[in-house]
Amino acid sequence: MRKVAFLVGNDTFPNDPSIPPLRFPRNDAKELGEILADQETCGFETKPYLNESSQSVLGDFEETTLELAKDDSILFYYSGHG
Repeated sequence: MRKVAFLVGNDTFPNDPSIPPLRFPRNDAKELGEILADQETCGFETKPYLNESSQSVLGDFEETTLELAKDDSILFYYSGHG
């Protein structure tokens, strides 16, 4: 059984300067990734995306979901402006 976690942390938004930067989203995503990747507790394959474009994240997400089997799990975590 495969377990995959997509961890998105966006704290800057260069395409929209009216959105102020955030302090913690990248750290949130990285730290959660460390917990989920621990083989003794969670055993997830983690895919961190720190200040990546939505096209990059969604393209890889779609590709990964097509590879998953019936009993596999996928987790999507987002930290940033909603």
